[in-house]
Amino acid sequence: MSKTVLTEANKKRIKEEEKYRTEVRKGLGETSKQKPKGRGTGCLVAIIVFIALGVICNFLFSPSNDSSSSPVTERDFKASVRFTGTQFVITNLDSLDCQNAKMEVNAGLVSGGYALDGYVLKAGEVYTVGVLQFTKGDGTRLNTYQVKPKTFSIYCSRIGSTNALGGAGWYGEFK
Repeated sequence: MSKTVLTEANKKRIKEEEKYRTEVRKGLGETSKQKPKGRGTGCLVAIIVFIALGVICNFLFSPSNDSSSSPVTERDFKASVRFTGTQFVITNLDSLDCQNAKMEVNAGLVSGGYALDGYVLKAGEVYTVGVLQFTKGDGTRLNTYQVKPKTFSIYCSRIGSTNALGGAGWYGEFK
């Protein structure tokens, strides 16, 4: 075994390093004991911004109190929908035309189903619509070999020839 001999210069350097480490440890210990500042400020700012956004959205999207606008009401729309396996047979059983109809297969609360927009369903008329015309928001087409149609909904943004009656809707489930 060989014996390691420390020179005076090495001993002095080691003592200086130990002294520096001790000072650094003391400095870290003191800062960790200090009370953190400003943590609650970020949360408070976030809450204020959230409340402000809610007030702004409520103001922008609340219905107008303008008395000159015609009353808008929702009502049920009378329809019948049958699925043949490749097509939907839609019958407007209502006495009024369904304007700007949005039809949707398997619509969900969170994620949309397969939709088809912009149809006019005339009163008493029967329409045959192929399943491939229904698409998701990303363009994916309804493939009934992969997805079973469970629900069907129709929403008319206008019912009849004027907007005075407002929108109407119909919902059904397939068994």
